[in-house]
Amino acid sequence: MIDYTSKQNLVLCSNQEFIIKVDELQNQKIRYRCWRRPKTTMEDPDLILLNGSIRVFEPADKMEFVFPFGERTYVLEKIMPQNEQNTSHIFLEVSDDQNQKTTWKLQDAVIPNQVDRLL
Repeated sequence: MIDYTSKQNLVLCSNQEFIIKVDELQNQKIRYRCWRRPKTTMEDPDLILLNGSIRVFEPADKMEFVFPFGERTYVLEKIMPQNEQNTSHIFLEVSDDQNQKTTWKLQDAVIPNQVDRLL
């Protein structure tokens, strides 16, 4: 049986359309969950992707979380400029097998530790 218990939150972000959460599971797999607004994280997500991978770029100011899904690839990119404290830039890019891309800009969302355990 697969353990879907979250071990560590990696990204929680949102915009006016979506709430997205990427976390590492106890079994070391990377999971992507997306809620289309007006849903909240207390409801079932609209999309769950498993078996993601993480790409870290030097000088360690950019990470990508990559999730292949059928003919599409979901890439959540988090850029943390070293000269800007507490600032990050997050983009979701969805591309299809013909390399047609759609991109959304998102913002970091911070949640209290007690609520985080429920997600």
